[in-house]
Formats: sequence, C-alpha cells, structure tokens
Amino acid sequence: MIWTPDPKMTEKQIEKELQRQLTKRVCAAIGHIRLDKLTTREIQKFINSLAKDGVNEHTVKPLSRKTMIHYLSFISTIIDYAIKMDMLSDNPCRRVTIPKGSKKERKILTIEETEEVFRLLRTASLKYRAFFTLDIYIGMRRGEMLGLEWKDIDFQTEVIHIQRTSNYTKSKGIYTDTTKTESSVRFVKVPM
Repeated sequence: MIWTPDPKMTEKQIEKELQRQLTKRVCAAIGHIRLDKLTTREIQKFINSLAKDGVNEHTVKPLSRKTMIHYLSFISTIIDYAIKMDMLSDNPCRRVTIPKGSKKERKILTIEETEEVFRLLRTASLKYRAFFTLDIYIGMRRGEMLGLEWKDIDFQTEVIHIQRTSNYTKSKGIYTDTTKTESSVRFVKVPM
C-alpha cells in the first residue's frame, strides 16, 4: 500500500487520498506527455523507476510490486477512458511489464538460537510453548498460526489442516482471511 490510512477515514476518503497520491506521482513523471503520444516505453520507464531504491519516502526502498501494479492500473484506467471517448485506439499499458519486487531476506534461526528459544520456553506457559514449538517445527506464517482452530487439528491422524489466517489492521481490527496463496492451504503431518 502507498500509505497507511487513518482508521477513522471512510472508504470514499481513502479512495480519494489514494487517487491524489497516484495522480501526483504520475503527473510529475509522464503528465507532460499528450495521451496520443504516450508510448509503452515511457510508461515502462516510469514503472521501472518505482522499483529503484529511495522511491518509497518512508522506508527509502523501492515501492512494492503491488504498489507498482496500482500505478499501472491507474494509468491504464485513464487510457481506457480515452479509448472509450474515441480519443485513442490502443492502450500501451497492456504491453508494460511489472518488475519483480525484491525478495525480503528471511531471518532463519540457527541451531543454537533454536535451542535457546526452547530453553526459554521451558518456563513459559503451555500456550506459548505449544505455539512456538509448533511454529519452529512446521514453519507456518504468523497469520496461519493465529488462524488455527481446534477443528483444524486431527489428533487421531496427527494432521493439521492449514486453511485460514488471522490478521490485524488498524482499519479492520482482527479479522479472519484466506491463506496468502491457494497452495498455502495444506495438510501437515505432525507427530504428537
């Protein structure tokens, strides 16, 4: 997301602010080019510029792939309207490629760090021991761990069904959602 909305904002206010931010950056980059002179090359150059370090004003990193898609979609919508009004016959956005976002380097515990976690868990309550032990052995995402329900655990077959996540945002609070991808829905055999 481009910015974090205030939880008190209505959906219309959020949409209006997003449009304002998208418009500001798009106009600065390609707003000087007439629509009938706008080519795939110019749009691609703009989208590629969003993938450079320093573009995100808050993190000084590149924008996320999802945000780049928002920008391309925004430009494409404008051009589609121009096509509808018989001002253009083709949408150059259709030939633009979104750069693959940089993958975050994952922090993986060493054997020594894992042993230290288990040592610290010995004095923790049962819920924390169960939560972190399960997470270390299965490697589930945090939202998947929080989305587990008792009905997902089959103690007879020793299988856990991962099928939902539990998440939190300021605007929605705590909510249940589907897993990150379809392939994230899975069954995991765990010796109990």
